[in-house]
Amino acid sequence: MLDKLMMEHQHDAEILQQFNALKSNILYGKIELLPNDGPDLADWSAYLESYLGMTWFEAPFYLIEAYFYRMILDIVHYFEHFIDPFFKQKQDELQSNIDKFDALVLEAEQQLDQSEHSFLYKLLRISLWGNKADLSQIKLNRDAHDERHTLIDDTQLFLDRIATGISRIDVVLDNSGMELLTDLLLVRWLLASGMVKIAVLHAKADPTFVSDATSDDVLRLLSFLKEKGAVDSINFVGSTVNLVKSLQLA
Repeated sequence: MLDKLMMEHQHDAEILQQFNALKSNILYGKIELLPNDGPDLADWSAYLESYLGMTWFEAPFYLIEAYFYRMILDIVHYFEHFIDPFFKQKQDELQSNIDKFDALVLEAEQQLDQSEHSFLYKLLRISLWGNKADLSQIKLNRDAHDERHTLIDDTQLFLDRIATGISRIDVVLDNSGMELLTDLLLVRWLLASGMVKIAVLHAKADPTFVSDATSDDVLRLLSFLKEKGAVDSINFVGSTVNLVKSLQLA
C-alpha cells in the first residue's frame, strides 16, 4: 500500500520522506500520538493512550490497521487540503469496471417495473457481496455457495417488512466503486417500487481506508457513469439525480 502511494507521490519529497519514515516505524518503531491536527485528534489520543510506547506488533490488529491509515491521512495533510490519497486507485477501479457497471445497471433497469421479491432478493445479495460482484451474481437465485458464506441472514424479515411499505430507509455505505453502485441500484429499485418513500445514504466522513465511500465518491461515480457509461447507465444517473431533486433520496 505504501509503495503504491509513494509511486503516486513521487514528485513530493516531503511526503515521500514521511512515507519512508512510516515504513521504518512500522518495523522498528513505537506507537506514538498523531503529529498533526485533525477533528479526531482528541479521540485518537484516547484510543492510543494505553498503547503508547508499544511496537506495532504488540497492539490489537484493528487499532493498528486504523492507526496506519489515519497516519496516511496525516502525512498527505488530508485535513488541510481534503484531497483523497486513494483517488487514483478508486479512479482506476472505475475505469477497469465500466463494462460490469453497464451490465449491472442494464439488468436492474430491465427489472425496474417489477415488484417481485425474487429480484429484490438478488439486489440484496449483490449489495451484500458488492465488492466481489460481477454480472453472474445478479442472475443468481438462492444458491448453496452464497448461503454458506452468509453468517447472519435476515433477508426474509426485511422482505416481510418492506412488503408493508416503509416511509424511510437508511443505508450505510461502505466501499466505493462496484459496491457503491450495487447499493445505489438497490436504493433506486426500492424507491421506484414504491415500497420505500425516502432513502437516506450515509457515506464515510473521511477516506480512512482505501475504498471507503465518501460523499465525493458518490458524486464521482455518478459523474463517471454519465460521461463513460452506456445509455442505461446515463439514464440511471439522471433518474438518481431526479430522486435527489424530489427529496426522495438524500
